[in-house]
Amino acid sequence: GTATESVAEHTLALMLATARKIPQIDRQVKDGKWVRGLVTQLCGKTLGIIGTGLIGSHLATLAKGIGMNVVAWTFHPSDEKAETIGFRYISLEQLLRESDVVSIHLRLSDQTKGLIGRK
Repeated sequence: GTATESVAEHTLALMLATARKIPQIDRQVKDGKWVRGLVTQLCGKTLGIIGTGLIGSHLATLAKGIGMNVVAWTFHPSDEKAETIGFRYISLEQLLRESDVVSIHLRLSDQTKGLIGRK
């Protein structure tokens, strides 16, 4: 695989680990405890992707594969890419409001610095 695929797959792995609370449950099991806790299923949840270049687009494909709804925002939207992969572009504000999970895939530049942060 390529670095693009590796980064997208790693992002999905971290999303799954967080949703399923894998680090916390691993710690409990190692401590001899098994506490049933509430874990989140990503299937049916909405992933907001900020930046739909190679990595963001590959992540969208992976997320669709596990049943997530995908919305996106980017500086240069491609309707063809959105249609092919199966996501829709929305405003950044709407993405932040509607998404259960947000993943940022933009290069740091003068244009992107401060894009996400305290308001």
